[in-house]
Amino acid sequence: MIRGHVASNWIFSLWVYAIPVPLVAALGVAWFLRTRSTPFTIYVLSVPLVYGYVMPFVATRCCRMWQFKGKMVWGTIYVHHGFKYAASLSLFLFLASAGLSRLQSPSIVAYASVAISTAFSYAFITWVHDIQLVKQGIAHIHNQPARKGKSPEEIVSWYAPFSFATIGLCYAIGSLISYEVFVVRRWTTMPWVASCFLLGLILLFGPPSIVYYWLNQEGRIVS
Repeated sequence: MIRGHVASNWIFSLWVYAIPVPLVAALGVAWFLRTRSTPFTIYVLSVPLVYGYVMPFVATRCCRMWQFKGKMVWGTIYVHHGFKYAASLSLFLFLASAGLSRLQSPSIVAYASVAISTAFSYAFITWVHDIQLVKQGIAHIHNQPARKGKSPEEIVSWYAPFSFATIGLCYAIGSLISYEVFVVRRWTTMPWVASCFLLGLILLFGPPSIVYYWLNQEGRIVS
């Protein structure tokens, strides 16, 4: 029992600290080999990378809704925080979209199934991930259940299902639009590249921020 607990903590620590950066590199190679598209490969990794640095910084420094403890914390976030987001979001999209490469012109239904699969898989795994963060004292979340002394499961479940599903869905929608543009239609001129990246950032920063703020507005710390 104790050995199993130690082993699970060790595996979780690997996922939190050691795996994200090499996984992003591996996914970059995998995405390029699958799509043969440099713009799409850069898009699918760089958009969540940017999001993964900016939003946690805002949540911890400006809104003070989160606090991270432990190894590799720089300021208020992890030094590799963006890579954590890029690794997980891109991985779930990569797995969910495996069948797209066999379709010359994917349908709306095919795209929708990929987006929904990405959203639900990302939401579930990240939900479990955050519960472990709170249990191990790596993260402190300031929301209503935390103020009432609730369990880690209750604290994380206050925001995780809807918030993470929205992040996964918005990332998938932006990525699939870029897939259609860069991979299917091969439109890779600068206006198309700039438009897709801008749209992807708007999608990822917009709706998920609104959902998270709405779920946690009573949990903010006012100093």
